[in-house]
Amino acid sequence: MAEVVCGSPFPALTCCDGDVVLKEDPMKPQLDEMTNRVVASLSGEAKDFYSREFGFFHEVTSISGKLKPYIKREKSEKKVIQKSMQLRTYD
Repeated sequence: MAEVVCGSPFPALTCCDGDVVLKEDPMKPQLDEMTNRVVASLSGEAKDFYSREFGFFHEVTSISGKLKPYIKREKSEKKVIQKSMQLRTYD
């Protein structure tokens, strides 16, 4: 099986090690196609709602990937990063 980067809105359908899919559910291609068809048929408020909800979902589930480079840092580096995160403002 070719290596595939994780990015599915349904991560439970894949078994990932870091950014590489180790095992893909055999139904995933069909489910992805169905999802694409449903999303393509959305418009107006429904499409806006879908974009907001799954945009947020993707942001939350991708946090571990964003934090991964910082996990193996020295304690002093982690403290500096932690301080800067506390000072950061979010909308």
